[in-house]
Amino acid sequence: MKQVLTQSDVAKAISDLLAQGKKPTMAAIHAAVGGNGSMSTLHRIKAEIDAMAQTQPANDSPEAQQAFRTIWNLAVDQGRKQSEAIVAELRDNIRALAVENERQEGDATLWQSRAIELEKSQARAEADRQAAQSALCEASGQAARALQQLADVLDVPTRAGIPEGSFGPRRQTRKVKKLEPGDPQGFVGQAKGCLRT
Repeated sequence: MKQVLTQSDVAKAISDLLAQGKKPTMAAIHAAVGGNGSMSTLHRIKAEIDAMAQTQPANDSPEAQQAFRTIWNLAVDQGRKQSEAIVAELRDNIRALAVENERQEGDATLWQSRAIELEKSQARAEADRQAAQSALCEASGQAARALQQLADVLDVPTRAGIPEGSFGPRRQTRKVKKLEPGDPQGFVGQAKGCLRT
């Protein structure tokens, strides 16, 4: 448990530091009192000591009063420099965080833009696929109709109700084979062969 920091502790620490030829900075005084008390308490006690020094009776020698003022001014100056350094470091940290935040926002915007572009590309690909499927269905329908018309042409006498032997010798018909890939005679060749006989 830390001890309570008193005026006499702080005054002794300042005197000891001066006797060692060291500047009585806030950090040095805090170390000299064994780290007891907070920095705000140390500031308050030093302010009280300074106020007492200003109102001390004139029985202290002018040299002692001047030495105390010098010490006090050095301590105040050192405390101010430390505070300015801390503020500057905090400002640098804030700037660095702002730059990092902007970079991350830029990355997020870029990835969001890429995701939107990917969704659009996917939608275009789906529309193209549907259009191709529709064209394929239409082409298949046209091919089926053409095949049906061809089959109808090949079967005209029967459909018209005319007996097969009415036009002379019996007509030879061949079975039409299914069109296979790479078959040069194919369905059309078979159909033409049927029409010649």
